[in-house]
Order: sequence, then C-alpha cells, then structure tokens
Amino acid sequence: MLEDHNRQMKEAQERRKLEMEKNGGKSEMDSVLKALKTMQRCQKIAARIMAGDKVPPEDEKYLMDNDPDGYKLAIAMRKPKENPKEWESVLEDEEEENGDSSSTQETSGCSESGGSAGSEGGGEASSEGA
Repeated sequence: MLEDHNRQMKEAQERRKLEMEKNGGKSEMDSVLKALKTMQRCQKIAARIMAGDKVPPEDEKYLMDNDPDGYKLAIAMRKPKENPKEWESVLEDEEEENGDSSSTQETSGCSESGGSAGSEGGGEASSEGA
C-alpha cells in the first residue's frame, strides 16, 4: 500500500513538472513574441526616419529606448525630403489591435498630439504657398 501511495505521489509530481514546463514554455514564447513585436515596431520607425519622413516624438523616444543603435543609424542615414510625409504613431496602431480600455485613453492622448502636428503641417503648407 505504501509503494502504491509513493508511486501515485511520484506520478503527481511528474504531472506538476510537465504542467510547469508547459506554462514556462508559454511565458518564454510570450516574451520572445513581445521582443519580436518590439523589434518590428523599431524597424518600422527607423525605416520612416531613414526615408526622411516625420514620425511622432513618442515613436522616436520608443526607438531610442528600445534600439539605440538603430536610432543612431536611422538618423545618420536620413534622406532629406522637400515634403516629408507625417506618419501617425506605430505604437497607437499596435495598442488598437490589443483593444485594451487603457489603449483608448492613450490613443485619445495621441490624437491630440496628432492634431497639433496637423496644425504644424498647415503652417508649412501656407508658408510654401507664400
């Protein structure tokens, strides 16, 4: 009877180990996916900067924080443009996909800054016509 009990205990321990490995594997995979998303965002931002386009300040800060070498390279390889395209935040797009309630608050904050960027663009348009 003791042998039977010990065997059952060992089987239960093995099941727990397997469950922990599965859960641990998920968290590892989640962290890798998170790092991959961060890298993709950084590449988008860097490509826009290199093309000579305007990106929001929060995107530049995100690139500086997450990929300082990529930021330096993007700034160094920036091509000047007469009429640079003004991009919306890459971070805003990713948060909308998640659909979190906190992202709507941040998105509304970004749209306010986007409005001010639009007014700057209007100022540039009027100076070009003048």
